[in-house]
Amino acid sequence: MRPARRPREPPVSSLAVTDALLCGAAFWVASRPALPLLLRASAMAFAAAALFGVLRFTGLHTHPFPHQWLTLIVGTAAFPALAFAVARPDSRVTGEPLPALALLCVLGVVGVLVVRGLGIRPYMDACAVLSVVAVFLAARQRSDRIAGAGALAMLVGLMCFAAKFPGNGPLAPGDLLHLGLATGWVLIARSRL
Repeated sequence: MRPARRPREPPVSSLAVTDALLCGAAFWVASRPALPLLLRASAMAFAAAALFGVLRFTGLHTHPFPHQWLTLIVGTAAFPALAFAVARPDSRVTGEPLPALALLCVLGVVGVLVVRGLGIRPYMDACAVLSVVAVFLAARQRSDRIAGAGALAMLVGLMCFAAKFPGNGPLAPGDLLHLGLATGWVLIARSRL
């Protein structure tokens, strides 16, 4: 009698791989003490959302709530905090723990109330896109091409995700979002902040 075949494990989702790359890039940024505190806190929020994405897309934690909740916080609080940190790197809010935490908390609460409470999902999308545009404009004003390229990478990822591009193929729209965000974080962290 032949031994029973073990069921084949499903292949790891490409979303898990690209979320892992985003998690690593964001955690790397968050661990760099030379960067402004608010920027690092924003990166840590991205890393946390990406970590739960990895757990979700590998099947290790199948409930979507933590990933969705942290994505909401990233969209409504971490993106605007990133924009503020790039635009005003010498600000008290950017460099001191209490004001930085207060800004993130206020932005997060407002985001939850607007998106979950009022059901206005486009608010999160607008926060993300406008924040990345603000990063690009701040970088351009300082003639910081590296940060500008990082903002453009993030914007391309956001636009691909919104347009559901590519429709078919080995990569999902979320993959391009993750790759654009990871690239953007690395470039912004290496810029002249």
